[in-house]
Amino acid sequence: RRAVRPRAMSERDARSGDETARTGVSQETRFQLELEFVMSLSNPRYVHHLAMGNFFDDPSFVAYLAYLTYWQSPSYAKFLHYPHALYFLDQLQRLEFRKAMQNPRAVEFVFTQQFLFWQKHRSDQVEMTNTKVEKGDDGETNEAGASV
Repeated sequence: RRAVRPRAMSERDARSGDETARTGVSQETRFQLELEFVMSLSNPRYVHHLAMGNFFDDPSFVAYLAYLTYWQSPSYAKFLHYPHALYFLDQLQRLEFRKAMQNPRAVEFVFTQQFLFWQKHRSDQVEMTNTKVEKGDDGETNEAGASV
């Protein structure tokens, strides 16, 4: 059997180890946790839950929300499945919005508006797809409307 040589610690490994020692979690785990949390902000009812739990009254939590705005940069935003999360993250920077999310009627209004947006967006996508199919693959049609 061969002896396994310990490999030299790369700079990235050292930084990751420093981060783990400082925060208790690796950078990869932190990324996953923050991604999941930011995506959960796309749910107005979850935002309401946070508001009712008085999380928005805690200055350190509000500071954490400000810290999370780095997710708005394209290099991070590309990992988000729910783009509304960025909208809500932006709105949560405003005290008025944080207070409004305590009101169940406001939450349901936001939830309904979000649903209507998705519904319209989906119907627009279907309509656009149907138009492309009618025109043919290259998008050109002759005078009779048949694909060229």
